[in-house]
Amino acid sequence: QKDAQIIPGTDGQKMSKSKNNTINVFLPEKKLRKQIMGIQTDSTPLEDPKDPDTCTVFALYSLLGTEQQISDLRTLYCAGGMGYGHAKQALFELILDSFVEARTKFDYYQNNPAEVAIALTKGAEKAKVMIKNLIDNFEDHIDPNDPTNNCLDVAIITATEKRTQKTIDKLKTVAGRALSK
Repeated sequence: QKDAQIIPGTDGQKMSKSKNNTINVFLPEKKLRKQIMGIQTDSTPLEDPKDPDTCTVFALYSLLGTEQQISDLRTLYCAGGMGYGHAKQALFELILDSFVEARTKFDYYQNNPAEVAIALTKGAEKAKVMIKNLIDNFEDHIDPNDPTNNCLDVAIITATEKRTQKTIDKLKTVAGRALSK
C-alpha cells in the first residue's frame, strides 16, 4: 500500500467523509462551485508565482486533467499573475467536463425513482434465480461443517422456497457458524 495515492480534501488533508472535506461531484452546479471555491489555499498574492506541488487545488486538478492541461496550469502557477480563484474555477470546469455523463445519469435517476425500483427488482429476480441454481447444483455436494461454504450460506438463508429439511439442517449449521464468529 505504499504506492497508494492520497487524495487531498478541501482542507488539504486526506479526503474523508468523516472529516467533511470531500467534493461531491453530484451537487447542483452552484453548490459544487461553492464547495470548490472553499478549498483552502495560502495567502500568496495574485501577482506572485505559486507552488503547484504544495497546492490542494492543483493536486485535485492533476487527478482529472490531461497531461497538457496539467502542464498548462503548472505554467500559469509558476508564472504568477493568476490567483487561486482562477485555479479553482479551472478545477470546477474540469470536474463538470469529467463527470458530465455521470452527473446526467445521477440527475435522471434522482428525478425518476420508479426506474431505480424497476432496476433493483430486476436485479433481485436475477439474483434469486442464481441462488436457486446454486442450491440446486451444489446442495448434495456441500459439507455443512466446512467453513469455506460462505456463498452457499447466503444462498440457503436467502432462498426460503428451497428450505427442505436438508437445507434447514444446513441453515442451522450456518447459523451456528455465524454466531460463533
